[in-house]
Amino acid sequence: MSRTTHSSTEAWLPRDRSASLSQQMARMFAGVTAFIAERRRRSIAVAELERLDDRMLQDIGIARAEIQSITRDGRRGYQG
Repeated sequence: MSRTTHSSTEAWLPRDRSASLSQQMARMFAGVTAFIAERRRRSIAVAELERLDDRMLQDIGIARAEIQSITRDGRRGYQG
């Protein structure tokens, strides 16, 4: 990799640092996008489960108090 020494503040910095910065920004954006998508998916799942009555929840083996933890952490022991 080429290095430049044009000024004391830029001494020994890679020339292609802008490409590296753009790659870092792209990864950061992808991470934020994935986080938002996952948060939305969980919110939809919570809303759908909360619409069910207690008997329907019991039929699928979920207590109303477990809805948040199940959508966040998954079901322990579940073999999907």
